[in-house]
Amino acid sequence: MKMSAAEQLRTSWKAKGTPPCDHPNIEQEREDSRGAGTGDYVCTTCGAFVDRPRDGYLGKDVSEVLVCYALWVYESLSTLHPHRVTS
Repeated sequence: MKMSAAEQLRTSWKAKGTPPCDHPNIEQEREDSRGAGTGDYVCTTCGAFVDRPRDGYLGKDVSEVLVCYALWVYESLSTLHPHRVTS
């Protein structure tokens, strides 16, 4: 989630009286300009900063990395052993 979007969420959440939030979805905060991670995590519901993702939580960023890694392994195997991997 971009920094500006998180800030907008925090502002609108505060305008609602800052009701309790159990932070059901967490994403890594990213810079608006370059999209680089800031190292912070924010709730996508209220915009609050969260220390770290809950135990066992695989956020979007981690899931994308795992998919890319799996595709890389598959492509590597098909290059090294084309007769062992079927399309």
